[in-house]
Amino acid sequence: MTEKIDLIKWLASLGIKAETAKNGIISLFVEKGQFMPVIQSLYTSGFDYLATITAVDLMDNRCELIYNLYSFESNQRIFLRVELSYDEKMPTVLELWPNARFYEREIYEMFGVEFTGNPDYKRPFIFEGNDPVRLEFPMRKSFDSIKFSLENYGERDYGGRKKG
Repeated sequence: MTEKIDLIKWLASLGIKAETAKNGIISLFVEKGQFMPVIQSLYTSGFDYLATITAVDLMDNRCELIYNLYSFESNQRIFLRVELSYDEKMPTVLELWPNARFYEREIYEMFGVEFTGNPDYKRPFIFEGNDPVRLEFPMRKSFDSIKFSLENYGERDYGGRKKG
């Protein structure tokens, strides 16, 4: 499956919605239940490099995870996208890509998405000194960054410059 058109036909045969951007990058939109079979198929089809995993807060207690996969063999990039609620857990992809440990841990701390099978949730990861018991996820749109800053760092003096 080195041709992009062959990949799209193959995905369509599985009932996977695929879009190709002007730059040629394919975005796949999968349901959570399809996620593991599709990502494992992509891995065995040559998408053996996980460039990153990121998340987008969609509001209403939902987010979208975006897996950025690359095939060196065919010089192709794919974004695998899956929507889920913050109450749902995602399976880890550590067995396919060990570097997923960092991305999954960061997404957990920033968005609150849990990955089943990932043993590394020691907090805090990003905010050193933050109380690890407090479950505040700073990348959610509902996060109040001003309130957080005032509670954790207080008012600051910026050398005589006026605040605000």
